[in-house]
Amino acid sequence: MSLNRYAVFAIAALVMALAAGACSSSPAAEPVVTVPADPTAVATPTQVTLVSTPEPTPDTGTEPVSEATSHLTRQDVLAVIGESVALTVEQLQPQAIDSSEAPVPVEAIDEWVITLFQVPETGAAIVFSVMDLATVKDAETVFTEVQQGFTGQTVSVGLGDDSVAFEPNGSGIGSIITFIQGDLVVSMTDTLPPGGEPLTGLAGLTSLGRTASDRLTRESTRGESGGGPQAVLDQALALWAANSASDYTFEFNWVCFCIREWVSPVSLSVSGGEVVSAVFVESGEPVTDANQLASYMTIEGLFQLLQGAIDQSAESIPVEFHPVDGFPVSAFIDYDARMADEERGFSAANLSLTN
Repeated sequence: MSLNRYAVFAIAALVMALAAGACSSSPAAEPVVTVPADPTAVATPTQVTLVSTPEPTPDTGTEPVSEATSHLTRQDVLAVIGESVALTVEQLQPQAIDSSEAPVPVEAIDEWVITLFQVPETGAAIVFSVMDLATVKDAETVFTEVQQGFTGQTVSVGLGDDSVAFEPNGSGIGSIITFIQGDLVVSMTDTLPPGGEPLTGLAGLTSLGRTASDRLTRESTRGESGGGPQAVLDQALALWAANSASDYTFEFNWVCFCIREWVSPVSLSVSGGEVVSAVFVESGEPVTDANQLASYMTIEGLFQLLQGAIDQSAESIPVEFHPVDGFPVSAFIDYDARMADEERGFSAANLSLTN
């Protein structure tokens, strides 16, 4: 069972269990959710233990404050489904994930928070899931699995770095939107209670998705050091400069809407500050296309690419740097949120200094 289907259907199954009274807000309740691999099949059970935060007092409209919840609030949902609707908010944090066939190791999940916006009378709910992966590449792997898992049933909705929406009409799900934002995989599910109506449709979820995406984008461009992305880049560049490296090898791949050969991982050899050779990691064959070879960058070139994105005030620049050597491990640049397919990202790994 792949992690993306687990993520998508676990939240739907969770909502159904909550609506049926299988879960409670009592601390003693630790629901176990069995998730089918697709809406029509029964699969080998995959289990997850969920820890629930206390439910907020309904008449105050307050809710647990966390990084994940702040990206989508009670008022955001009420603005879509109607201000007069009685809506409870509950936050869940999956633990003890057992998914041996996941496309990325379970250890690659840094944090996973699920927020449940539910109408108790009907059991209908909107589920907001934020899965924080270890790297941008991990998030892209999970997102690719989402697309492959629902081939022929998906539509692009233009959220985040990439996004997909589908209406499986099964397993209690009305519609789902999933998108990636840097190293985050964000999903919104509109559940379909038995004999009832969903809280909103694809248009409503898209509106909520844009709200969450905008907030995530603003957050990612602030940087983690308090000094903004320029300060973060400068600190990483100082670490890299301390190596005084001009000869080295590393593995690299572009992340873009490009043909397979252009995004396949390669091993790059750098000598005298220039890329002198590139070999496909999978086949061991050299890259012979001159244009493709010219597209590869040295570590210094990657820093220049990131500096250019900052100078151009790119919409979002989620980036991860090596904690010791300072080189950029992964990045994904969205230059303009209003445009599609102009995003550009990369992954770099296995650096070996040879000078």
